[in-house]
Amino acid sequence: VKVHMPEWHRGAFDDPRTTLVHQDARKWVEDHKGYGYDVILSDLPGPHPGSPSTYLYTQEYFRHIAEALSDDGVFVLQSGACNETYPYLFSAVHKTLESVSEFKYVRGYYGLVTTFQMPWGFILASKSHDPLELTPDEIAKRLAARGVTENRYYVPRFHQAMFTLPEYMLRAIETHGTVLTDADPFVWTA
Repeated sequence: VKVHMPEWHRGAFDDPRTTLVHQDARKWVEDHKGYGYDVILSDLPGPHPGSPSTYLYTQEYFRHIAEALSDDGVFVLQSGACNETYPYLFSAVHKTLESVSEFKYVRGYYGLVTTFQMPWGFILASKSHDPLELTPDEIAKRLAARGVTENRYYVPRFHQAMFTLPEYMLRAIETHGTVLTDADPFVWTA
């Protein structure tokens, strides 16, 4: 990505705030309990059969994440397809995050990921911040204060719409959402 897709990362690897770690994600999180991170972003491979990534979508793992975050911290992860034909991973991850008592707010959202050519799901979990409380004016102020002047997708007026899941996804969370554990993890079958 760094060499061949600079239009995707737009210099993020060279930002002094970036620390890129290549390590087992579960072990890294377990080793960083109490560090008080503000943000943890998780863009991991799907839970395929026999893959260690299977255990990166479980209640136990999410509890480790909560323990590594500050009280104001935010956790965001990609959570699979957000379409009507295969909502299973997203719905299970959503339900699993809701079961982690440290996370007061669990908000699913989605966007069109052109490389997958389908809507892709993400979930934000926080101990104290509800993204639905942000107004377009507040978002615009925060972007301006941080010097963010160009967004091709995320803009203040679009924020609430992103967090408005389609009815089929809300139904999937209720009907297919199960709590994933190390003893009973999700295994991708599609």
